[in-house]
Amino acid sequence: MPNPSQSNQPFKSHQTSRESGSKGNTSQKAAPQKGLKVIGNPLMNTFIMSNVPANLKSQRYPFQAALGFMGIILIFFSFRLPAAFFVGALMLFLRHQWRKKTDEAAVDYRNAVVSLRKKQYQACIHSLDKVLTQPAAPTFLHLIKASCLLELDQSDAAYAVYRDYFQSVPPDEWSSPEYWSAQENAIVLALENKDFTLAQRIADHMPESDEAHPNAAAQKKRYQKLCRQGLNQ
Repeated sequence: MPNPSQSNQPFKSHQTSRESGSKGNTSQKAAPQKGLKVIGNPLMNTFIMSNVPANLKSQRYPFQAALGFMGIILIFFSFRLPAAFFVGALMLFLRHQWRKKTDEAAVDYRNAVVSLRKKQYQACIHSLDKVLTQPAAPTFLHLIKASCLLELDQSDAAYAVYRDYFQSVPPDEWSSPEYWSAQENAIVLALENKDFTLAQRIADHMPESDEAHPNAAAQKKRYQKLCRQGLNQ
């Protein structure tokens, strides 16, 4: 997946107000109260700053990039030679059409990034769905889709995406700190849906470093306790 990056306008993930702090009695019933509260989502910020993964690009991609670069250069110097503007614009158009035919997955990935930057969540989901049909698509894109669904208040659909992802993807792919918010969202939704087995699977593999959460170790224990309470009911 792409390297973590910072964003000037951080995106949000969702978490129930019960899960957002260390206060409260964990001996209460396992399923947390509904009512979502936004928190920072590093994985979303990482995605919006990412480039198209190399395995989604065809061998023609570098030549298309060179064609686009030449088009931009011609447009930049068109103040000296006005005809260069039209030549440059034509080169950019040709690159776009060429890439649509040979690198559809790369185009869809880029469209998803652009849509997310504009907070056009439905458009982002549409592009992600097309990228995810590719065998080489990064698996973390499912979590980006789930976050978009939460932004659209489609929690049932988001839960279905989280469930399929965390049940099928090996934990070593989602146990690093930038996945913390996605893990919390999935645990909360799993508890609300009384899927305590899934919630426990995620909680058991949450990181405990301060990089993930200022109180990661304690939060992890709280989630594990909620899961055990649910399983013992």
